[in-house]
Amino acid sequence: MKIEFLQDWKHQGIDFEKGDVKSFDDATGEFFCKAGIGKDLAGKVNTEIPDPLKPVLLDVQSSNQGEVITNG
Repeated sequence: MKIEFLQDWKHQGIDFEKGDVKSFDDATGEFFCKAGIGKDLAGKVNTEIPDPLKPVLLDVQSSNQGEVITNG
């Protein structure tokens, strides 16, 4: 799915600027459209208007870097 970004956005460490056109798998492209930050150039998925009051669910993954801190 080809997406045109409607605003600057950072996704998975990659910066996208307003007007950038990039190809994504359907699920990722649909995510951008439903979030209101992308436009499906084929017109199959509608771009939603962002709702600042809509709750956001974060999928936070715990990690252990195995770091050891010593004093001295």
